[in-house]
Parts: sequence; structure tokens; C-alpha cells
Amino acid sequence: MLIRNPIEETASILKIPLLAGRNQIDKSTTKRSKRPDFLLWLNNVLVMKGEEKGPLELDKAKVEVIAKMTKMPSPVFGKTPFLFAYAAANSWVQFLVIDRSLNVNVISQQLNLTVLRNRIRCVVSSINICRIFNHYQSLLPDGILPMYKQISRSSGSVTLYEDHLLKKLNQDPCDFESVMAIYDAIGRNQIQCTVRCNYNRYKRTFRLQPVGFTKLPSNDLELLPALICVARALVGLHALGYVHRDIRWPNILCLGGDSYILIDFENAGRNGDRMPDELLESRVLDPLVKSDDYGHVYRSCHDMYQFGRLIADTSDPSLVQLQMNLQSHNVGERFTAEGALNFLSNLQKRVHDDRLNAMKE
Repeated sequence: MLIRNPIEETASILKIPLLAGRNQIDKSTTKRSKRPDFLLWLNNVLVMKGEEKGPLELDKAKVEVIAKMTKMPSPVFGKTPFLFAYAAANSWVQFLVIDRSLNVNVISQQLNLTVLRNRIRCVVSSINICRIFNHYQSLLPDGILPMYKQISRSSGSVTLYEDHLLKKLNQDPCDFESVMAIYDAIGRNQIQCTVRCNYNRYKRTFRLQPVGFTKLPSNDLELLPALICVARALVGLHALGYVHRDIRWPNILCLGGDSYILIDFENAGRNGDRMPDELLESRVLDPLVKSDDYGHVYRSCHDMYQFGRLIADTSDPSLVQLQMNLQSHNVGERFTAEGALNFLSNLQKRVHDDRLNAMKE
């Protein structure tokens, strides 16, 4: 309480949107997925964590502070210079910071909290850390799930850990066999630029890797590599006779730089199968599929319609041309995934060459 209370009181005064939590869901889980004992989020980004042990185990607590940090992708912390932490063992506590190179630096003495002077030091340190968080808000990334925090959804829940996302479903996917076949193909590298999965049927949990973050491209130079990555995923998916059926930006993660992956295959199915009734209300669904005359059949060309919807607010006439093609009412005119990939790859090469020529002039 000498750490959490001062931080929360200071945050309230400074109007900093901090959210504190404790480990209440991992008491019986394996160490592999154990979360820290104390957690502090700022705008959904983890900014502080604490490990608490029994008597004479302060060094063990300090070791666990850094444990698994090497598996965390740096983009989840944005531009923040440090992750704050503390290690505690019974009445002893010590504050630390972990920099972007994963170096652990001690920022306080080992404080014996049975001593009044040290309790005061602990409170002052907590207040000062919170004051620093007041300058962190502009450095935080967007599109990040709060690490270690279980987020409820209509279909179940998701929890972000250091190196994976744990998704729990209330019921099996609509086409369970297709979804499992797709993840199996991904595991055999038959589909590129996609999330990998380890599924536990008994618990209905998907352990998904790698960890990324949502990032809506802000210009055509960012949009182009993202589209190429998604097109690569669709080439492999469609070649095996499957369709995604839910292609939109929240289901595309950035791993940093120009690397993107397609995720959320739980609504996927076989090419040419009838669309499940519960998926017909999707806002990104090709209107042709919703038509009774069409029989609600979903094919790969309808994935390409959704792919075309990813292209918005572009100033590039070639991308506008691609978007119009993919959303044509004549599905026979639409590019296949392979055709779209070739189109985008050629466009990327042309843009690259134009930039090089401009630099030489």
C-alpha cells in the first residue's frame, strides 16, 4: 500500500489516467504464463510492474522482474525510455527501471519498511515515479492491448502476455475443422504473414504468436507494405481453398517497420461454403454475399472485396484503381490475391525507383 496508494493519489491530483491491478488470475497457472504481482497501466500501456516474494527472497524477486522481458516486442512500449518496477520480499523493497536495451538499473536503496524513515522514502519514490508518468502520455503507442489484463469480449476474452496473446472462446469457431486446418498450414509455413496458433480444445484457448499492435497506416508509403503483407497471407490461404471472411484493420497487426500479419481466423471457412447466419451482419461483408439471390455463398473474391476496403484516403491513382477493381460488382473482374500481390509489388518497386531518381536530381 506504500506504493500503490501514493501513486493513485498523485495520479488523481495530476489527472493521469493510471489503472492499477494485482495478479488475481494466475495463482494456479504455470510459471510459463504467470503475470507479475503488481501492474500499472497508462492508456492501456504497461508502465510499471512489481514482483513480491517471501522473506529473504528479494534477489529472486529482482530476477523475476526481468524474466521474459526479452520476449516483449519493443513497439508495445512506444517511445517510453523505461519500464518502472519494484522487487519486494516481505518487509523489504527496492525500485528499479528497465531500459529499452533490457538493462536493469537500481534507482533506490534496499528499503526495510519496518523503519519509519524507509517507509517515507518508499512513499516519496512512488510519488516521484507517478510525476514522471505525467510526461509519458505523449510517448505511448496506440493500438495496444493492456498487457496481462484479461479483456472481455462478446465471444470470450483475450489476455496479452509477453510473447503471446491468449484468446478464450465461449464456443468453438463456426467452422472448427477449417480453422484448425488453416492454423496447421500456417505452422507448416504454407501461409505467410499470419499469426501462429496453439489451440487447446478442452479449454477453448488459442495461444497466438507473435505479438504485435494495430497500426492504421497514415500515408501511402505505410499503406503499401501493409497491403503487400496481407495479400501474401491471402495468396497462401486461397491456394489451400480457404477464406478469411473478416479482413479489416483491427485484424491486421504490425510487428514493427513494414512487417504486418493477418490474424483472427476464427471466422474463416472453406471457399464456396454458405456464410454462417451469425456472420451475415458484418459491416465489411461484400453486399453480394448478403443477397438472397446469391445464396449467401462466400468465395475468395469476397475476401478481395474486404481487402479493397483497406484502401482508404489514398492519393495514389494506382491504389485508387486497385480499390475500384476489388469492389467491382462484377466479381469476375476482381483481382485474385495473387494478382493483387503482383500489382502491389510492381507499384512498390516503381515508387522505390521514383524516390531514388528524385534523390539523384
